[in-house]
Amino acid sequence: MGLSTAAVYGGVRVPEQPRTGDAIQRALAQGDLTEIANHLHNRLQEPAERLCDEVAQWRRRLAELGPAGQMMSGSGSSVFALCRDRAEAQRLVWRLTEASSQATSGPTAGQVQLFLVRSCV
Repeated sequence: MGLSTAAVYGGVRVPEQPRTGDAIQRALAQGDLTEIANHLHNRLQEPAERLCDEVAQWRRRLAELGPAGQMMSGSGSSVFALCRDRAEAQRLVWRLTEASSQATSGPTAGQVQLFLVRSCV
């Protein structure tokens, strides 16, 4: 999408007790995909989704497909899913490609890029 990083950061609300990365670090060390997904967090997601409903729409599309987890990346230019295996990842790419080809309006109509990647761990 191409959101203004300054605008996204300007909408961030930092709580008095910020989250630590301890739980997700433990899940990563244990290789527990479900726990990794449970601890995904991006404080920039809420303000980005307020600025651009398309970010929220694509993230919801991912969630509806049922991956282990999904989240916005960075300050709003992309979203990603954690999949349980390659077959699930391929199914998501196929379904999202289908959804993308049906998007006829909005700034990303016909411009969505999908990447199937493998983690390095």
